[in-house]
Amino acid sequence: DHNAAMRFFYKSARDEGKPYRIDTTRIISGGVSAGATASLHSQLFIDPVTAPEKIQQFLEELGGLDGGNDGSPGYPKKGAGIFNMMGAILDTDLINVSDVPAISFHGDADVVVPYGEGFATFNGINVIQVDGSSLVHETLVSQGTPSELHTFPGIGHELVLDAVRMDTIMERASRFFYDQVINKSATVSTRSAKTFRPLSLYPNPADAGVIYLNILENQPYLIFDMSGRQIKSGILTEGQNEVRVSDIKSGMYI
Repeated sequence: DHNAAMRFFYKSARDEGKPYRIDTTRIISGGVSAGATASLHSQLFIDPVTAPEKIQQFLEELGGLDGGNDGSPGYPKKGAGIFNMMGAILDTDLINVSDVPAISFHGDADVVVPYGEGFATFNGINVIQVDGSSLVHETLVSQGTPSELHTFPGIGHELVLDAVRMDTIMERASRFFYDQVINKSATVSTRSAKTFRPLSLYPNPADAGVIYLNILENQPYLIFDMSGRQIKSGILTEGQNEVRVSDIKSGMYI
């Protein structure tokens, strides 16, 4: 399903007039927990021959890694980077791609999806043995793949439930993908050198229904919820800006 989703966006951009305005050279694949796990397998496991015989048989029954002819067949499924938050892969021996940069965030006390080798669990019941973010990172580094691992000591699967932690995660992920994807895919020019501008944003959380942003030049802003749905947009002008968010439900936004 993940591979089909990637092919869908490639198809929409190439043959359907870019309805989602996607730059296919900058697609980041990722997610949280199960979403991150799906992304890791989609982007790092591309050769079924490396899988155990039982997995190979299971893949054959599903029509292969691409699911037979379902879901925009013939289009690419490879992204430009991986965002892994509390994900895992069945076995790091399945990793046979060495050119997709990845950044990982994981608490080392996670008992739902293990930080290292262990069982993924559901309601306290062991489901399947997997290799967590620390082992994925080690494998990628050993292959020469750009990879960062950010470990949160003593934190379990509740990693996303703290606003300060999420701010840290988003800031580090943004900088990683700017360095590994945006800079590398952009044409070297004065314009591309100015695409990333520092800003300050406060208060965070926005408990008074308003946030203030200081920026260096005029530019648009977009606010998305964690599902990727655009909630609000507007134009910021050089200097301090006031953005009203009292009409937005409490939660985490990008």
